[in-house]
Amino acid sequence: MTIATTEANTTEVQNDVRESVWRRHENNERLGIDDAKALWDWLEAREFEDLATWPLSAGDNLFFRGQSDISYGLTSSLYRQVRAAKRTGAITEKDLREAETALIKAVRDEGLGRNLSDFELVTVLQHHLMPTRLIDVSRSPWESLFFAVENNHSVDGILFLINPFGAKALDFEGKGLPWAHFRTGKVNGDSRWTNHVALMQHDALDPRMRAQDGTFLAGGLFRSYPGLVFVTADDVVPADLRSDVSNLALKFLINRPTQLGKEWGGAGWVIRIPGDWKRGLLRRLKAERDISSDTIYPAFTETARLARHIVMQASAAHA
Repeated sequence: MTIATTEANTTEVQNDVRESVWRRHENNERLGIDDAKALWDWLEAREFEDLATWPLSAGDNLFFRGQSDISYGLTSSLYRQVRAAKRTGAITEKDLREAETALIKAVRDEGLGRNLSDFELVTVLQHHLMPTRLIDVSRSPWESLFFAVENNHSVDGILFLINPFGAKALDFEGKGLPWAHFRTGKVNGDSRWTNHVALMQHDALDPRMRAQDGTFLAGGLFRSYPGLVFVTADDVVPADLRSDVSNLALKFLINRPTQLGKEWGGAGWVIRIPGDWKRGLLRRLKAERDISSDTIYPAFTETARLARHIVMQASAAHA
């Protein structure tokens, strides 16, 4: 495909670029995943832990994310909101920092976040679908598979497998965001944060996060270095569009290397989920894994009236 310049950086262009990148990096054929059963068997046998020559362990250093449309980017909700306001040109670390700082101030001004650090507040905002830098992932492949197949049954989905390498200089002890002490510039950010990808450990008290076996990844925005590129079937993604494909500096692999370049923040693998697999996988997830819309999105608020009714009935029966 021919990639447009950033002057023509429309959603349609971004979708075409992203889909081409993911199709270029899918591992289905290499891994023998040629139908829904083969995918299920591959996940059940935990063969994903053999994707690299270094140790991989689900929920420890390997995480999963499902997306129901192959044209979606691996991007945070904060990035997408900033991109909606800044249609052309590169989004910078400074852009994201200014946006998240303004968001935190605004919600605190509304009375939210008492006795919470900025990071704790951001995790709460993420739970409630507000724009943050955090990217939801699961410790198990099954919940992520659900997200890849629950919607958009006429288009292919994606299952990402992500091995973050971490960022040692993060500060989780203070009241600010763990990355707040890293400098930002108009062009470049702090090298201790830029291009790093880290697990954001937190206490998952939210019922949905527990049900989804969820946690978060975050990282400094993908910065252009020689050799750090995304490619489509026949072209290199321009630097200004790179973060529209992935905010995270992940090397998406289609082989089993012994090591990666030190500039990358982690490794990633792409499994494509054809649209005609989705309904069958949804049924199997519900039957064999008890994973469905009802269990993944527990309706605690909607169930409150039923709970009161049951308690009243039980009390009346024993009166």
